[in-house]
Amino acid sequence: MASRASLRKQIETLIDAWEPRLKKAFLESIDDIKSNADMKALVEAVEARDFNAVADALHIERAAFASYETAFTQAYGSGGATTAAVIQSSMRRAGASVVIRFDVRNPRAEQWLKDVSGQNITGRVIPDQLAAIRTVLEDGYARGEGPRKIARGLIGDWNRGTGRRDGGILGLTNAQAEYVVKAKAELASSTAADLRNYLARNRRDKRFDKAVLEAIEKGQPLPASTIARATAAYESRLLQLRSEMVARTETMQAVMASQNEAFRQGLETAGYTENAVTRVWRSASDSRVRHTHASLNGTSVTGLEAPFRSPSGAMLMYPGDTSLGAGPAEVIACRCSLEYNIDYSEGLE
Repeated sequence: MASRASLRKQIETLIDAWEPRLKKAFLESIDDIKSNADMKALVEAVEARDFNAVADALHIERAAFASYETAFTQAYGSGGATTAAVIQSSMRRAGASVVIRFDVRNPRAEQWLKDVSGQNITGRVIPDQLAAIRTVLEDGYARGEGPRKIARGLIGDWNRGTGRRDGGILGLTNAQAEYVVKAKAELASSTAADLRNYLARNRRDKRFDKAVLEAIEKGQPLPASTIARATAAYESRLLQLRSEMVARTETMQAVMASQNEAFRQGLETAGYTENAVTRVWRSASDSRVRHTHASLNGTSVTGLEAPFRSPSGAMLMYPGDTSLGAGPAEVIACRCSLEYNIDYSEGLE
């Protein structure tokens, strides 16, 4: 395909453009949940140790992520439209008089969006939120914290200046919530070893390092207000990391899937079979590439149905694909791409 380098570059540019939009939409969804939490009902539910009532008070539901799903759908449409335009240009240079347009309402495209977009939210994000909430509740109960303090640990403190809540574990993975629990324990300790463990955390806010070092030197615990502010800052930084990983992974997923669907639609329009296409895996070719994808670099498959097999055993139709069971180790923050080549001689023999 004469314009394959151009297509890869356009797709990479598209992913870079949509990634911050998905990040922004994810953060807006989390802010919406925090802002609309029923604090009175939340405190009562925490006090009653009723986990289901806690979840109800937070109103964590798919509708809260509507703006994120919209951005995801738009990224998918942009990827398909960009790919379709390149396919048409390539086919016309090959002598075919054909109009190629990406139809986001194609039943296959609509079904993919329905399945994947919903699964991303209801099958991964929301369950992880509920697990993180349980982690923080159990820690708060174990510490003997009051219900209002535990509730603030979930949704953060209201900032009158910004009109939003700062901190809180909402939006974090359960693993990140566990990091927060451990960091909070380290900050509350008067033991030098614990405080030094906190200082080893990469995502800590270093503005609090001086206070921590003074506590180590004096052998005294940090003030409660300092612990609260340092914890909230740590939570906010973890949320930024979480939003970046979600945005990178799912922008890649949406755009790569739409690229595959655009080729399928283009071949159908032009009258070629899928066997006219060869797909080649291309890694980012730097030191950050996971070893399994470095091994896949240059691997080619024929057609649009054949998957790539990772050395780990995982099967992927394209970078970022999870439809065949590839796990987080194969898709999170992937930066690979696919090269598509069309054999225009098909049917001419």
